[in-house]
Amino acid sequence: MKPLSPRSAPSGRSGLTLVEVLMSMLVAGIGILSVVVLFPLAFVRAVQATNLTNGTILRYNAESLFDADPQDLVYLYPFWEPNTTYVLNQIVLTPINNAGNNHYYMAVAPTPAGGGLSGAGPPIWPVTGGMVLDGGVTWQDQGLLDHYVVDPLGALVVGNQLGNNVPAGLPAGRQTIPRFGGAPNGTTLPSNTAASRLTTLPDSWAEQARGPVTSAIPPAFTVNSAIITGPDLSGVGYSDPDTAANVTLTSRIVLLDATGKTCQTRIITYIAPGPSPGTWQVFWGGTKTNQAPPGTDPLPLGFTPVQARIETLEQRYTWMLTVRRGTNGQANVDVTVFFRRPVVVNSPDEQVYVASGTGTQFTVQYGGLPKPFLKKGGFMFDTSYAHWYRILDIFNDTGSQFTVQVDSQRPISETIPPTGSTEFGAVFMRGVVDAYPIGTE
Repeated sequence: MKPLSPRSAPSGRSGLTLVEVLMSMLVAGIGILSVVVLFPLAFVRAVQATNLTNGTILRYNAESLFDADPQDLVYLYPFWEPNTTYVLNQIVLTPINNAGNNHYYMAVAPTPAGGGLSGAGPPIWPVTGGMVLDGGVTWQDQGLLDHYVVDPLGALVVGNQLGNNVPAGLPAGRQTIPRFGGAPNGTTLPSNTAASRLTTLPDSWAEQARGPVTSAIPPAFTVNSAIITGPDLSGVGYSDPDTAANVTLTSRIVLLDATGKTCQTRIITYIAPGPSPGTWQVFWGGTKTNQAPPGTDPLPLGFTPVQARIETLEQRYTWMLTVRRGTNGQANVDVTVFFRRPVVVNSPDEQVYVASGTGTQFTVQYGGLPKPFLKKGGFMFDTSYAHWYRILDIFNDTGSQFTVQVDSQRPISETIPPTGSTEFGAVFMRGVVDAYPIGTE
């Protein structure tokens, strides 16, 4: 019998070659790099999604507000009614689908200061600045009011016109747009706090300061105040119902006990220097003139704060209404939502530029003026006719003017008046999340 051959020895050890390792690293690197590249885009998209979500929520908030009170937030003044007593200097709007639409009228002498009774039917309203007798009331035309913005924060802080530093070349009546405060009879809300609560989405609080609470004055805990040592609170805004003109933002104090597990939160109504250097006394539940009324929202018995945080409500998302009243007097309304809108006097966001054009392209002149803040996907606001346009492209920048292409769904031609002039005022406001057409009210 033939003997079996011994098992041959292996030719070498099993494993990966250097080339295979390098190829594996290359493939893995390409995959990892592809994922890493997606992170910035995903972050941007997440921010955009957050902005759009909050913008939509705020848009629905605004819709609910002016559905509940269309007179103050859309029409500004009451509509004329028959057999109604009107006092001197009272303002009314003509009823919808009536002569004199889009004009507003004031009761003037010889209307008695104590009031006069309107007629059983509407008068023939004058639209050239004239006067008309309406039963016991005399009305005088105050002019056209067919497009304007309702901007509580802007009206309170900036003024009653949207648009500043108007350049020469714009026809009269197309330079700025009237701005109202969203309060009854076309007036302005009494305070920034009231305006903020009306127009802001209260989604976050920003910490301003923190420090230990001094317990040397126990009565400070049984009334409505706490003494904080260390941080400078001189710049913190607070709500003071008795001095509304000095209100800035809504702030709160968060008080924690020694365990750190229990806290109490109160809205700040007054801040004043404390009894010793480096201390501040923070009040809640009272007012500046009545700092600590006993028994109003005191801290619970047995709760002794040792630490405090001062936080201010951030105005991250705010809204503004744009109103265009048609020839029948009905209002077509847009809600524009902003992210961190800067509301300051002479803001570059309200710098007016001369724009002209038809269709979906227009030319903006900025020679001698600061170049506006604009980008693809941003917005241009027409201060002459109260329309918002989304910017699709920017080109032909010569150093003194540029061309902008806008969304074809909002053609500029719809803003051109019958006279054929194509010039209008334009502003480029930063932080616009979106302009939401609401429809006709």
